[in-house]
Amino acid sequence: MRVRLRSELKPARATLGDRVTWRLTATLDGGASPGTLLLGATPASVELEAMRPPSQRSEPHGLVWSREFLLRVFDLGAIELPGAALPVSAAGKTDTLEFPRDTLFVDSLTQTSTGALRPDRGPITPPLRPLDYAVAAIAALLAILAIVLLIRWIRGRRKRGAARAAAPPPEPPESVYLRALDDLGGKIGSLPRDVFYDELSQALRAYVRSVTGIPAHDLTTTELERELARDGRVRAEGRKAVLFLFLPFALALWLARRRPVWRDPELSFSSLHALPPTLGLRARTSGLLPALRLLAIALVLLAAARPQGGREVREVVSEGINIMLAIDLSGSMRSEDFRPRNRLYVAKEVAKEFVRGRQQDRIGLVAFAGESELISPLTLDYEGLASLIDGLDFGQLPDGTAVGAAIAQAAERLSKAPGKSRVLILLTDGINNAGAIDPITAAKLAKAVGVRIYAIGAGTQGAAPFPVDDPILGRHYVWVASEVDEATLQAVARETGGRYFRATSAELLSQVYREIGALEPSRVETRSYTKWAEMGPLAMSAGLALLGIELLMGFTVWRRYP
Repeated sequence: MRVRLRSELKPARATLGDRVTWRLTATLDGGASPGTLLLGATPASVELEAMRPPSQRSEPHGLVWSREFLLRVFDLGAIELPGAALPVSAAGKTDTLEFPRDTLFVDSLTQTSTGALRPDRGPITPPLRPLDYAVAAIAALLAILAIVLLIRWIRGRRKRGAARAAAPPPEPPESVYLRALDDLGGKIGSLPRDVFYDELSQALRAYVRSVTGIPAHDLTTTELERELARDGRVRAEGRKAVLFLFLPFALALWLARRRPVWRDPELSFSSLHALPPTLGLRARTSGLLPALRLLAIALVLLAAARPQGGREVREVVSEGINIMLAIDLSGSMRSEDFRPRNRLYVAKEVAKEFVRGRQQDRIGLVAFAGESELISPLTLDYEGLASLIDGLDFGQLPDGTAVGAAIAQAAERLSKAPGKSRVLILLTDGINNAGAIDPITAAKLAKAVGVRIYAIGAGTQGAAPFPVDDPILGRHYVWVASEVDEATLQAVARETGGRYFRATSAELLSQVYREIGALEPSRVETRSYTKWAEMGPLAMSAGLALLGIELLMGFTVWRRYP
């Protein structure tokens, strides 16, 4: 037996309240026969309605079974549809096969919706304090200083050890002196005059120091002769012998001075500071190498300290309430005792303000006149609901005032809503004169499902101006008495544990909605915690990158000789 199951949505993306076709198709072969479709639990925000009974048709590749449903979704985001399974019988055996789960993506009715469906859980990254920067900088400088001192100590120790290991046995002073004289003899004529004099003087003074121990390098010739005469270890014959050593070199010097290279100096200045400075980008930027090295070391040391960046994460835990708004669209709402326009206009503006002021509450809308109609089930899309409220107008329903029907429909919707708090805000300006159920009976049904009713009687005391559009005389006003059944509305509110309000002006109506909002607050809790992230790898990467750049540039562009 081979069965192919398919689930299809048209369209796959919709806006709030749109009708979507959901089609389930099963292709069976091998003599299999389908049973009755099984559907899982339907979410409260999804309305599911069967369009037609299941259909079957025979095709060359087998039997094709199909079933279509009509969906309406009143929540935002990705809405997962209920599971569906089809029993299939073949060869005396029955298997239940599940259709692939589908997801419908629902957008807001308006482009300016801020996504109120989900609480804000975005991270808030606090800036680091100046003290944090100061502590990090001081720690980095101290670490750099410690590293430099440690490197210098290690290098000095290695040099001292290498010098001790490679030091040859001491050479006799006479051999050192004679070798120095031989070297100078080979350089006569090639060295500048002042350099030759200096090297010859240093060789003689080194020999005297090695033989007598007198610091000859720090004394003048007169002071040296005085020290030699004072030293009892040196006899007069020895001193004369030392002086006779100068005679061959004095003759060589007299002969060499006759050459032009000794008469004229090779450089006009004894320092390179008198030469013109080196120009060019390479010369001007050569000082960046030490800065790159220091910065790289500082970043590596900073990474070793394991710096961390914290960001505050807030979780909003809320327990919203379920609110249904019932607004009267009967003809008497045309009365213009509420400024700046009629009662319906003011009621819509106040209702929109009330909706936008709520947080985490599911709000729905019922409109009623001669009959009641559900405009929007409970939803968190406040901007979309405000658009639906703004679209209410006269003539959408038959004229009349079906207060009981509006209460019953709103209570029926609220009874299916999750949560314990269920509220109906009923606004009307007349007397119940339509519908199959009276307000008191509807209020008892609402009380049975845990719904509190806040009733609002709209309209001034006495008579109110009512516009009449005459095709000949144009618009004119007649005075009509305001007939608000306050006794019934008070009984309805009292029966369900709510309150009754009388609004005789636009300001009072807005105040009534604010009072109701204060009576039904939403519980919102905010939990905050700090999420730490390691910043060390980033600093280490940057430090190693700078060190690599410093080495590369030191061997290429900014290379020095020697």
